[in-house]
Amino acid sequence: IWGWPFAAGFVLLIVIHELGHGVVMRMMGIPAGAPTFIPFVGAVIAMKGRPRNAYVEAMVAFGGPVVGSMAAAVCLVLAWVLQSDFWMSLAFSGFMINLFNLLPISPLDGGRIVGAFSRKMWFVGFLIGIPAFLVSKSPLLFLILIVGLLGLLGRRHEPPGYFDIPQPVKVKIAVGYFALAAILASAASLSHVPTT
Repeated sequence: IWGWPFAAGFVLLIVIHELGHGVVMRMMGIPAGAPTFIPFVGAVIAMKGRPRNAYVEAMVAFGGPVVGSMAAAVCLVLAWVLQSDFWMSLAFSGFMINLFNLLPISPLDGGRIVGAFSRKMWFVGFLIGIPAFLVSKSPLLFLILIVGLLGLLGRRHEPPGYFDIPQPVKVKIAVGYFALAAILASAASLSHVPTT
């Protein structure tokens, strides 16, 4: 509807999401590259080092959706102040990008987060993702499911102790994950404007 201005805003929301990962990577002592865009798929930020453990991996994964959600919230405020469907649509898109990324399937952020508190959640991701693909026929979701399945096979080779995180920390990560997902789902519902 809004052409290039909406496309530019959409891409900027993706960039901000990826920069959130980059900031946390640097905070955790992991060198980060620049965001790389993959046409029709999204973007990634190069991790030029390995996380020390699943906790660090989860914190890096949280960085994108948290910062990306803040950017979407700015769009929502602009939509309210300016009474603008343009900004409301950008807000909705931003919330949905970040909510989608919380699906518990690697390589999505959610898959990296849930691995820190329960690797069984990866199978929940497939229980959600496979029916979602069968209904949507989304090539992107199919690709994510295939990459996620291959990633599961590779996760068997993590260094010893990689997933050894104290139980109270696991609980905090789980609470943060489900709280962020609930906030994003509510924000997406709030910012959704039905088409007429």
